[in-house]
Amino acid sequence: MHGLLAGFYTSYAWQKNKLMRRFTSRVDKEQIPAEKIHTAIPIAAMMRMGIEPFVYNEIYDRWVARKIARDHRSKVFIGWSGMSLLSIRKAKEMGKAAIVERGSAHIQYQEKILAEEYKKFGIRFNIDPRVMEKEMLEYEEADFISVPSTFSKKSFLEYGVPASKLIVNNYGAGSLFKPASPEPKQVFRVVYLGSLTIQKGMVYLFQALHKLNIPGDKFEAWFIGKVDDEIKGIVEKYTQPNWKFFGHINHYDLPKYLTQCDVAAMPSIQDGFGMVIPQLLGCGM
Repeated sequence: MHGLLAGFYTSYAWQKNKLMRRFTSRVDKEQIPAEKIHTAIPIAAMMRMGIEPFVYNEIYDRWVARKIARDHRSKVFIGWSGMSLLSIRKAKEMGKAAIVERGSAHIQYQEKILAEEYKKFGIRFNIDPRVMEKEMLEYEEADFISVPSTFSKKSFLEYGVPASKLIVNNYGAGSLFKPASPEPKQVFRVVYLGSLTIQKGMVYLFQALHKLNIPGDKFEAWFIGKVDDEIKGIVEKYTQPNWKFFGHINHYDLPKYLTQCDVAAMPSIQDGFGMVIPQLLGCGM
């Protein structure tokens, strides 16, 4: 929008690959000039094939590092955590400022809090040690760490990262998410938007809904997002006739559902900054 983007590196982009459009239902409407997008279709295929994330992230990192080695225009490199160590090193070698984008809490804090939560359900949780090691090096070697919330920032401070290295950059939602014309609702609706997993704190939302002192025919609970296998038993235990599970809904169709609801719940145990929050707020939640 401001003409500052030199290049955008991704595994797949709908606008860039006319041939590959035939093989996916995804449509990107973001305003990124196609000539500035660089894609790696083989990496996208690896992600689909179930190859270990660490493996394809390493391949992706090497690919980006090679790409930016030929980029003498940009002055800043911003890379996603867990897949940017080699790219950060190459950027700094070329005299660019390097920023690592971390969408969650500090990885050690994340592992600690989720291990405690999953233990309550008899499930062992741990992050791949290779991922842990790589992220820790990224935190150390990047010039700055961009995080989306004060929650994330506090977790980094707790693990000794200086405040001067942290940038808090809250996420937004775009103009797609906006209130609809007011229409009378027959029932009071609570909505949850996002994947249904243990780390999202779903069991606590289910318990809270059970405690609502509202007749079942006077309110509904809507759940928009995929129900993970790890939580299917919990869903079956708590679900009520007035609860509706919609599964995954196309991103661009979400406002049609959200604007029919009255209040949203975000019970996550660990989220750097749920991107659904500004989406929900934009729709008048």
